[in-house]
Formats: sequence, structure tokens, C-alpha cells
Amino acid sequence: MDKTINNGFLKLYDQMLSDPRIIHQLSQGKATLLGGSLDYLWGIADEDIYYVSCMLHPINMDVYIGRVLVFADYLTYVPYGEIGYEKLNHMFEENKSLSVSKWRWEHFQTILKEKNILIPSDVLESIETYFKNYPSDKICKEDISSIARAICRIRHSFEAYYKKEQWDSDAIDNAQDFLLEKLKEKETISLQEILYTCPKLENLDEEQMAFLQRVMMK
Repeated sequence: MDKTINNGFLKLYDQMLSDPRIIHQLSQGKATLLGGSLDYLWGIADEDIYYVSCMLHPINMDVYIGRVLVFADYLTYVPYGEIGYEKLNHMFEENKSLSVSKWRWEHFQTILKEKNILIPSDVLESIETYFKNYPSDKICKEDISSIARAICRIRHSFEAYYKKEQWDSDAIDNAQDFLLEKLKEKETISLQEILYTCPKLENLDEEQMAFLQRVMMK
């Protein structure tokens, strides 16, 4: 990755982290009807991307790219993991309006604009690509964007069960360790192989659907 882009991501990460309005916005968001403050959940995911990226690449120039992408993911959080993403995408398709990826991208840009955070176009393009490729199954050891996506999708699968039995920190750590183990073995892996070990909601009830719909109104 170009050094200029790396510097752009580092600057953006520092700007977002030091802006109390952004942290406040995260703290107002919840992962589920049962709670799960997004600032708390993002903080753990931020540690995960830092740890995994450094374990794979001890001299890692791209680590802040991953941290910004995870930050962007939680700022545009879609509740209830894989099924929540599928349901929300279906809602957009029915309304013939957006896709989840486009909605998240536009929502993220709105947040930055409201907070007067200006960043280079090449950095914005990389973030847009992250959202566009979010459903992809391909995870590459040399692509920090795909690693960030994997970490977020793994964590969101567990976060969908916040305060329930499946919300198990040991199980989450095991899934992240499995991801790291596979990426040490191969340059490219299937995310589904990892997600297969994670809990997955099969459907959403009426209250959960109403909670998901409110996301669209942000």
C-alpha cells in the first residue's frame, strides 16, 4: 500500500479517535434490543485487528488501515450479524433505493462531513471498496481490508447474541484464533469456514425486525 495512503489512514484514525462527538455517537448505538454499546464492542474489535495484523506482519505498515476500517464498520453498524445484513439488504431492494454497502458508505461520509473531518479521496475510495466488498467470502493474508472485514463479521455473529448464552468471550477468542491460524497456513482462505464455527441467527422476530428498520432511519 502506498505510504501516502497509510499516512492518510493514520491521520483519519487519530482524528476520529480524538473527536468526542464520534465516540459519543458510537456510545449511543446498540448492537441488539438487549443492548451492547457500540463504543465498547468497537474497542474490543479495534484490539483484535491490531493484534491479528501484527501477528501476521510484525513490521506492519497497514495496521491503521485496518483500524480505520473497523472503526467505519462500527460507525455504520448493522445489527444481528449475517442475517441482519441479509434482511436489511432485502429491505433496500424492495424499496428500490440502496444496497446495504451503499447505505453504509453514504452514512459514513455523512458522519465525517457533520464532524468536519476531511480526508483524501484515495483514502475514501479504499473505505468505499471495503463496504462494497463486505459480503465477499475471500480473505487474503496480504489484504488488511479483507482481514478487517473478517474480524468484524466474526464479532457481529456473536454480538447478535449479546447477553445470551452464545455471547461467550472464550468462543469469540477461539474463532479469532482459528482465523489467525488459517491465515498463517494459507495466503487466501474462505471466511465461511470460520463463520461456520460461529453462532448464526436463522431469522429475526418482529421486535428485532423493527429494531433493524430503525437503522435505516439513521
